[in-house]
Amino acid sequence: MNKTLKKMLFLVMSLTLVLGLLTACGGPKTLEEALQDEDVQEELSSLETDGVTITAKGNMLIYTYTFDESYDFSDATIKEAVVSSLQASSEEAEDAFESVVEELENSTGIDDISMKVSYLEAGGAVLYEHTYDF
Repeated sequence: MNKTLKKMLFLVMSLTLVLGLLTACGGPKTLEEALQDEDVQEELSSLETDGVTITAKGNMLIYTYTFDESYDFSDATIKEAVVSSLQASSEEAEDAFESVVEELENSTGIDDISMKVSYLEAGGAVLYEHTYDF
């Protein structure tokens, strides 16, 4: 598993703990609502580093990694190699992310959580994204 996916997995696990505490007492009905909580926003700010942001839409948790400008994807061969590597890593991480989503559902009481991992070029163009529906 590549370094970026390991970092995202760590962030998911950290977020699981924070959201579990928030929803333990009958909190928000969706992840999107949960992420709007001031304490969760504060925790997310401390977790989001090196181009990684965490958002939610409904019950979809969205991790976005933006490559910095030192990465040049203008060469099609390099871009294809990176996309191929990201695709392979995403498939390799599926079991780990499924476990984390299950833990997130169990700790928050929120059902039908899905996850999307997006990789963006520095300018914002989508390089690769993968949605996990478990």
